Amino acid sequence: MGILQNEFDRVLEDQCSASNLTKLAVRHALKQRNPQLTEERLTTSVKAISAAILEAKEGTINLSFEMEGESPDKRIEIDDSDLQSALQQVEDKFSSNITKVITQSIDEMSPSVLSRLYASASEALRHRHKQQRLFEKRLRNRWKEGIDRLEMLVMIAQEAGGIFLQDVQRAHEQAEGMVSREELCLLDALVRIHVRSCRIACEVLCLLKGGFADGANARWRSLHENAVIAMFIVQCGGDVAERYLAHSAVERYRAAQQYQQHSQALGEEPLDDTELNELAQAQAGLVAKYGNDFRNEYGWAANALGYPAPRFADIERHLDMSRWRPYYKMACHSVHAGAQGLYFLLAVIEPTEPTLLAGASNAGLCDPGHSTAISLTMVSAAMFTAKANIDSLVTAQVMTELCDHIGDAFLNAHHKLVEDARQGHDLVVVY
Repeated sequence: MGILQNEFDRVLEDQCSASNLTKLAVRHALKQRNPQLTEERLTTSVKAISAAILEAKEGTINLSFEMEGESPDKRIEIDDSDLQSALQQVEDKFSSNITKVITQSIDEMSPSVLSRLYASASEALRHRHKQQRLFEKRLRNRWKEGIDRLEMLVMIAQEAGGIFLQDVQRAHEQAEGMVSREELCLLDALVRIHVRSCRIACEVLCLLKGGFADGANARWRSLHENAVIAMFIVQCGGDVAERYLAHSAVERYRAAQQYQQHSQALGEEPLDDTELNELAQAQAGLVAKYGNDFRNEYGWAANALGYPAPRFADIERHLDMSRWRPYYKMACHSVHAGAQGLYFLLAVIEPTEPTLLAGASNAGLCDPGHSTAISLTMVSAAMFTAKANIDSLVTAQVMTELCDHIGDAFLNAHHKLVEDARQGHDLVVVY
């Protein structure tokens, strides 16, 4: 049982124990006998009478109690019938005001539960972290070759990307301003996409090492989109790259409109008219330059594709990359809130019945691991070939061969895991 449930049960037991209920009934009986009692005297009397009741034998409660103070009716007698009547009235009160009682109980219990959670958190978290480290160690032993090779690929992409950027900057300096605007936009877009892709690949690595295959696959989905866009820009040239970069103004204005619409509900200050007008004018200028289609979500690709309102799938189709659509849609299950995502999990090996997985698993790393290697290699190749030299071409070839080795390593580990699962071994899941 978890820490939250343990603390909840403890607080509930404290507040609803037999002792507390007895005190409540005695308090009610005393009030019936002497409504003039002060709260202080009532509390003192409740403690004394409750202790006497707990010591009495069953069926023999008949107590005569003398109250402190100068009241003329200091002597009070309480027997079984008084307690039974008081308990019944307490029960009736709870039943008739159950909603109010529950709400009040929740308000009173929550701070106590949270306080005890804080008090016991260190020990509970130490235990959780120990279990997680043991799990990750076992996972690494199984998937080590694939994960290490993928990390090598990421390192190569990062280092080669830095060298490529330095070479491009040096070449532009030597050209003394003779480089065209379109070429600058092309390289700017590709470098930025490559940087973002390396960062996404690092995120995938973290998720794989932690045993979150479906989360890793969801991040690969973003990496695939970057690969498709990079290849499309390289194929179409600097004009499309310039449109792609300029389209950020359209996205900023759309985001500003949404923010303005909901700022009050969010409790935030709305944008001032000057700022909003500047964003609107920036978009209007681009729409005037590139046409009305430019305001659409993928409007930057409309002219190249010949569609007024293209979608991402149209760009895939143009590049003959539609074969990736099944994997892309599979990754969408972990991104969106559709019902299929409730039942399909990479992290579950051939479930014989619906599986509820609320944590990490050592299964399912093959697809996101290999797919990430492929997409990162695509993005890198797109950038390297935009302004190729011998070093960048060799790097692209090395990454391509390493990508194949990564796929083999992940696939071998997957087959081994499936075989172990059939024999009932190593099915490790962390809730």
